[in-house]
Amino acid sequence: MIVFSTIFAATTNSVTHSLTAGISFRQILFLKCLGGLLVLVVWQRSNFFNIWRSKLLPYHALKGFMGALGNWAWISALQHVPLAKATSLSLLSSLFTSL
Repeated sequence: MIVFSTIFAATTNSVTHSLTAGISFRQILFLKCLGGLLVLVVWQRSNFFNIWRSKLLPYHALKGFMGALGNWAWISALQHVPLAKATSLSLLSSLFTSL
């Protein structure tokens, strides 16, 4: 699973880096979050509306906000970092996660 997530992250970072020439980082962030929401809706289609009944909803909202903030920082940084360094950082992210 770590290998798959690393390959997926490297691919999305490469695509994000190549798209930054003509698209604003805000648009890329919106499309990335929209894609994640669509995957979540399809995956949890039978329980999707039960999510709003959770007692931990403020914590989930905070986690989502912090994830969006982290994605914003990463996508903004990808615009200024060469592709080779961005790929190596994304490949090392699984190592940092496992530590």
